[in-house]
Amino acid sequence: MQQLAQQVVAGLATGAIFGSLALALVLIYTTTGIVNFAQGEMGMFATFVAWSLITNHGFSYWPAFALTLVLAFAGGVAVQRVVIRPLERAPALTVVMVSFGPSSASPRSGSLFERLRSRRRRAACSVFASAGCSRSAGGSRPS
Repeated sequence: MQQLAQQVVAGLATGAIFGSLALALVLIYTTTGIVNFAQGEMGMFATFVAWSLITNHGFSYWPAFALTLVLAFAGGVAVQRVVIRPLERAPALTVVMVSFGPSSASPRSGSLFERLRSRRRRAACSVFASAGCSRSAGGSRPS
């Protein structure tokens, strides 16, 4: 019975995530008339910014949250003004293909973020030899 309850809660949580994604797609399409498939990637980047502010720059949660909202809003306005607005009169397929652009870049950006983190680890391990770092196939990692 406990396992059933856990599965129901997990299913409701997953459904809520998919529902919010669908709601965001509908909201954006209704207001702009453009299907924006880049919203997931923009959300991933905003989440990375929040994580970086908390982890690397010493912000506590709420100030990082507020700053991330401001930066995400500014980034969204910039993307709309620089990328989407010039294509207002373009065919719908062109705009949809442009919104797929961040999708094709996001796996690369995710690996870029990981490369930056591993480079920072290697630098820390070379500076602090007593940090207990060991070499592995993926670079230097604390052991």
